[in-house]
Amino acid sequence: MFLFLVLSGGLGVLGLGVPGEAHRVRDAGGGRPTRKMNFANSAVDEFVEVDDVTVPAVEAQTEAPTLVPTLAPAVTGELSFGGMSYEDAATNPGVFAAAVAELAGVNADDVEVTVSNVNSTAVAEYSVTTASVDAADALVAMLKSELTKEAVAEELKEQAEDLGVDGFDSVEVKDVSAPAVDSQTRKPTRQPTRARRTRC
Repeated sequence: MFLFLVLSGGLGVLGLGVPGEAHRVRDAGGGRPTRKMNFANSAVDEFVEVDDVTVPAVEAQTEAPTLVPTLAPAVTGELSFGGMSYEDAATNPGVFAAAVAELAGVNADDVEVTVSNVNSTAVAEYSVTTASVDAADALVAMLKSELTKEAVAEELKEQAEDLGVDGFDSVEVKDVSAPAVDSQTRKPTRQPTRARRTRC
């Protein structure tokens, strides 16, 4: 048995206790009992008391909100081609989008294509939306090996046939630019997206 003194609210309370047991004591001001625990195995007897535990809550915050909407990563590139009229190419960007989507292994809805006339050469600029920067990097690595002149020309012919579009029978791909990661978004939010954290 040992003698211990607990201070609560600035007033001392004297009591007897047995090492290793929990004891209830009442402060000298007549307040509610407080459970105290004696750590008998420690070098010095100590008492630990938790006064209160707040309820955890979710708070929206961000350390540095951006001034513009966060842009989704995308992979972009260009395809220059011949063997067909510019009009046939410009009026059928969906064929190019379907061909790029097939070679990239993505949904055609994630591919946007713009066809333009550059120095009398038809050029299709494509943009593939991805879910993350890591996904964009992985797609770039894959397209560097999959997006060859021969593969693109063959895929364009197959997609044109599947879609019932004429004018691609003799298409030839003159050049394929190296794909690169870019940033873009289809539907920017009206305000910066705020991060969320849980606080106690």
